[in-house]
Amino acid sequence: MTKFYPNDFMDMPEAALRHQLRNCVMNVQSNPKFAKLKWLLDLCAKLVEINKCNTFAIVCKLLKLTLLLPITIASV
Repeated sequence: MTKFYPNDFMDMPEAALRHQLRNCVMNVQSNPKFAKLKWLLDLCAKLVEINKCNTFAIVCKLLKLTLLLPITIASV
């Protein structure tokens, strides 16, 4: 995603993205609040619900782009 939308990630080094993704995956896997999620939309909603969007801001931005991309393409 960062290669397709470089303007959205200009101020974020790739190392920071990788680090945040790794931390987010570990956090989600170890937190029982994420156990029954089935869709990316559920994951995004749960991150907002438990106030993790600030902690994982880059991941939330990637999730938003991933969720909006099919809608954008379909509307064109």
